[in-house]
Formats: sequence, C-alpha cells, structure tokens
Amino acid sequence: MALILFQFAVLSCAKAMTDSDLGIDRGLVSEVSALSLTTVNWFEIEAEAGTVIRFRAEGSLGEFTPSHLRQHMITGEPVLVSFVIRKGEKIAIEVEDSSLP
Repeated sequence: MALILFQFAVLSCAKAMTDSDLGIDRGLVSEVSALSLTTVNWFEIEAEAGTVIRFRAEGSLGEFTPSHLRQHMITGEPVLVSFVIRKGEKIAIEVEDSSLP
C-alpha cells in the first residue's frame, strides 16, 4: 500500500512539473504597465531576435519596480527574465540586470 501511495505522489509531482514550462528570456524593456508605484502588472521586452515578449507579474519582482523597469527602458540596459508558463501566459518570477554580450 505504501508503495502505491509513493508512486501516486511521484506521478502527481511529475505531472505538475510538466504543466508549466520554465524559461529565461533576455532583451530590452519596451513597455511597462503598473498596478501601483511599487507593483508591476505586466511588462514587455524586445528579445535579441526582435520578438516582443509580454510577461505578467504575480506579486513582487523585488527591486524591479515599475520605475526600475522604466529606467532600463530609458537607458537601454537589457534585463534577464526568468519565467514560468501558465495557461499559455508567461509569468515573470525573477528579473535581473543583464550586461550586453
């Protein structure tokens, strides 16, 4: 019985991991939408291939407030965005400063 429960738990975790894809994108901030002075709603980056990618923020992105993202937009400093895909939408889980190649 314990073996069956263990297998069920492992399979449940494996399914949860495949339901959402993890990834990293790098690019220049091109648009920012804020919920407040400190909370990002969504933002877009232009990736190196020229593709515009939109990320939604759920909760805090640490030091990456709307004004910090806008600063990157003005200065042209790239960002590195770690994300998870949920229901076909990219959700930013971390944003970092990224240097030029």
